[in-house]
Amino acid sequence: MCQSRAHSDLPLFSLLREFIVSSLCSLVLCALLLHVSFPLHSFVPTVSLAARIATALGVETNPVSACDQARNKRITRQVMADCGLPVPRFSSVRTEEDLLSACELVGFPAILKPVFGLASMGVSRVNDKDAALTAYRKISDSIATSSESLWAQGTELVLEEFYDGDEFDIDVLLSDGTVVYSKVSDNWACWEPWFQETGTNCPSMYPVDRQAELVKLAIESTLALGFRAGAFHVECKFTSRGPRLIEVNARMGGVSVRDANLRAWGVDLVEEHTMTALKIPIRPMVARRPMAFFAETAINAPFSGTISSGTWLDEVLSLPNVHKVNYFKQEGDLVQGPEDGVPDWLAEVIVISTESTADAVKSIRAVVRDLDVPVQAKRPGTERGWFFPDHAYPFADVVDLKA
Repeated sequence: MCQSRAHSDLPLFSLLREFIVSSLCSLVLCALLLHVSFPLHSFVPTVSLAARIATALGVETNPVSACDQARNKRITRQVMADCGLPVPRFSSVRTEEDLLSACELVGFPAILKPVFGLASMGVSRVNDKDAALTAYRKISDSIATSSESLWAQGTELVLEEFYDGDEFDIDVLLSDGTVVYSKVSDNWACWEPWFQETGTNCPSMYPVDRQAELVKLAIESTLALGFRAGAFHVECKFTSRGPRLIEVNARMGGVSVRDANLRAWGVDLVEEHTMTALKIPIRPMVARRPMAFFAETAINAPFSGTISSGTWLDEVLSLPNVHKVNYFKQEGDLVQGPEDGVPDWLAEVIVISTESTADAVKSIRAVVRDLDVPVQAKRPGTERGWFFPDHAYPFADVVDLKA
């Protein structure tokens, strides 16, 4: 006589259950990943939450500890130091007394930022103690949990050594602890003392040997934190002392990152990440040579005020190589300029060249360099042009600025 067995003992049932739960988790993760427009804070903190849910359901995923360590910028530094990887001088800051002690340890110039920040929120360069105190008070006022749920994770700050050099993004895909994709994009110089992104190009134009060094550090840092699978957006600088990590984001990069990798290398980060969430091994087919050359600029508000037009970039769509325009602020919206804090992104322009990255960079400069940004000033007399990083890589390398 045949005896029945509990469904949970059947291998097929167990596999089906795990597949269904994995699928549900991956749908949640993909929904988060696909939300690459604003506000970024709606999905970044949920990476650790998703890992906790998957772990509670018994689904193999990246360790909760890895997600937590990457989310906290101070702990990231400590993990890297413990693994023998290069780190800046850094110190935790919770009070003004902590800040003064940190200034003695770290020195100047330095970066003051929240350990749980994102998208350069609250990040400021400080050059002396007075500037550090001013920045501390301003940042502390802006990260109250009453004004932004993001800061419920904590309002600790970290003061760390300022890195010189050019900035880069390295997009990494892992499959069961193996690196299957890693490509470098150039980040353009920021409007200091704030560090809001101004633009990017992909593929990178940096020397190949230096790109290899950046990729090596990005991979070592991601693995040191304990990650095993998925898409990761790693930010680094190449300094006078070599490559140095800014942070590892336990997710795909936002805004144009997916498009840049897909256009240049034929790799869809969302698709690949989804497969890792479903426990499908990934080996993306990476183009031997760039398929296209991508450049994007995120236009920062030049001063605080009100947007006076909702179509001010429409006319550039007819210009050579212009692929897309995205508006982040609409007519009538209030926007913040650098005099009041981290400048808001107003819009982005994307160009795609079939010739070279240098051609894409030159094209986007020709399109947006002298744009009139339609902001009615909050304070008359504060009007000025928007920041464009002509002085820095890659523009200083490929554009004749006298032309």
